[in-house]
Amino acid sequence: MEQSTLSAQRGSLGRTVALVANERLARVLYHPDEGLYHVTPFTENEYPKERFIFSGTTPFRVQAIDSNGSFVPGLVTESDLAFGRWCYQQKADESAPWTDINDNVASDFLVNILCRWTGWDIPLTSIFEAQLRCSTQYLADAYAENRPCPTRDSSFITWEQSIVEANINPLHKCRMPVDPKTQPTSGFNFKQAEIAFMAVQRDLIDSYGPLEQELAPLLKAAGVDPRTAALPNEVVLPVHEFQVRFLLSRPEADGKLRLLPQRIKALAQASTRSMTIPSLPGLGIKLSLSMFIGDNIRTINHRSAYNAVRYWTAGMLDPARVCGLQGIPLEILPEVTCANALGDHLACMVRWDPYHSSRPPVDADVGYAVTGALIEPAEIGKKGCVAESAFELTSLADRLNFLRDYTRVYFRCFLTPLFRNGLLLDAHGQNSLVRFSRSTGQILGFSSRDMSGTRFNGAHFTSTTGIEIDPRMSNHDMPVPDLLERAYFIFFVVHLCPLLIALDLDSLSAASFTSAELLTGIASPKESADLAKGNGCAVIVRELHEIIREHETLAGEEPSTVSARELAAAAREIWLEKSTWQLQCFVSQRMRADWACRDKNDKRSFASVPNVLVAMSG
Repeated sequence: MEQSTLSAQRGSLGRTVALVANERLARVLYHPDEGLYHVTPFTENEYPKERFIFSGTTPFRVQAIDSNGSFVPGLVTESDLAFGRWCYQQKADESAPWTDINDNVASDFLVNILCRWTGWDIPLTSIFEAQLRCSTQYLADAYAENRPCPTRDSSFITWEQSIVEANINPLHKCRMPVDPKTQPTSGFNFKQAEIAFMAVQRDLIDSYGPLEQELAPLLKAAGVDPRTAALPNEVVLPVHEFQVRFLLSRPEADGKLRLLPQRIKALAQASTRSMTIPSLPGLGIKLSLSMFIGDNIRTINHRSAYNAVRYWTAGMLDPARVCGLQGIPLEILPEVTCANALGDHLACMVRWDPYHSSRPPVDADVGYAVTGALIEPAEIGKKGCVAESAFELTSLADRLNFLRDYTRVYFRCFLTPLFRNGLLLDAHGQNSLVRFSRSTGQILGFSSRDMSGTRFNGAHFTSTTGIEIDPRMSNHDMPVPDLLERAYFIFFVVHLCPLLIALDLDSLSAASFTSAELLTGIASPKESADLAKGNGCAVIVRELHEIIREHETLAGEEPSTVSARELAAAAREIWLEKSTWQLQCFVSQRMRADWACRDKNDKRSFASVPNVLVAMSG
């Protein structure tokens, strides 16, 4: 088997096994003497017995050790699965040995067996298996491409296109058409694509924001003159090249839109459907794609698009009105207009990306990198991550110092508006960019994009800004506990913990000091010992404590100060003092016909797993 195929199989299988363990879908034990995970059904047959065994390393977090010395995982990450044995075995009777039935298990085979173990919906499981196979194939293609490691001198779009493994979703590389008759079924090259243009009747379009004004630079660059290309009752909209035939085939589009002859070359960002035009580097164009990319059809939901733009037009991202955005090195990359038609299959958004003309020119020494790229392998198939290579982290001290600087600035940028205004930006690896000095590698700040993932607590936000919330944004308004749980998942589970692992600063042990010891000032000796062992958890917990403490102790009765004290105190309790958190069950929800259920009391929808920060703090 080619190395790219083998690596993709491990990546897809690792994500799936991690979700099986974390969602408690089967009994999972790690046997340290064998270096193997054993996966068995909760309800076993009399005979034959059956199990999976997977080569791996110690779980990211161990919950308990049983009487046989096996580890009960608390939290497993995809990197815990190793190359080696990936077997499905059966045992005919008590005296018989375990026999390999499949000695080269892939993720779709694992899911197929789990369907029988768990009673999942069979049609939904079959779809999931097909998506897993598709995702694994395109992950293999990404490995085979063997892209070069980005450097501090690399362009913004080079960093965007350097991501191979991406996030924890096992379907992250899935590329499947909704309509194979009008859409490509293989050979997708999303990195380099063309944007086409259609003249669309105005009465078909629901738009928000200065649409034609913001699209004017793109149309001009493509040679489209809307005064001659469109009739008075039409608007010219950009369309992804893979969407054109699909749109023209829609019965409801008949006579409502016309394909124009012009096209312009574009480069895809990390999200695939967001595009950069080389001649217009500051203009981000997000386009609907009626295809399964990842686990969803990537159209642009009209309500989500409206909310994203509303944050900008309502002044909800204006530092002059939102004090938590003042005086911090955070740059907002807003969506400023959107248009939706044909049930969201025809839709576009305009975002002001880095280098947009609305902002001062960017110093030549300032570089931008999508943060998810930092945890990718520097060289495919070898140890060491992009952050180590690009920022020249050649020693343990270098890696600890980088993590400290990165975490401190990250918290300053994203926890300040959360505490002072109740505003939560969606700062995971795809939606946050790190800004740095190309010459020195110093972390300068962060940029935040894709406001459709932003959330807030309405009471705190309105009291501290005076901005009344549009009733159409009610689904973004969250109670404080739910808002902070969402923040916990974004900041720590999917952003900082993967960076910790990539930098080889996860010692598989908690920081030896607690939040209480930090508060009483007696943590330093234990903290020093942890740092000497390369325990990066100590860095994250210390920096988190410092910024929480800063906001907990603010004096005064201004609304933003009161908000800061209340939200920081709540964050300490939820992030540092609760022993567990509720993991939304990605797999088990999708395998049920009623998977849209979101009730946290439903054990099939959420699983209680160890709180990463509590584990880090002892």
